[in-house]
Amino acid sequence: MESNKVIKILIAVIIIMALVMAYFIIIKPQIDKATTNNQVTGFNIAIQGILDQLNQQGYVQLTIGNRTLILVPYNPQNQNIPQTQ
Repeated sequence: MESNKVIKILIAVIIIMALVMAYFIIIKPQIDKATTNNQVTGFNIAIQGILDQLNQQGYVQLTIGNRTLILVPYNPQNQNIPQTQ
């Protein structure tokens, strides 16, 4: 009877260890991949929104805390570069 209990406990431990290994080998990488894909999608949506606003209004104003960042299109022909001697 004692050996049956020990065998059942060992089988339970092996099953738990197999489930933990399956999580780290199969499930967690899939979750990480989905998270990364969602982050990339969100980044692309944000960048596309900024570019759309830039094309429509000619500038984008981003507020970060109490600071403001204004983005405008870069046109090298309108740039006045001082000559250094």
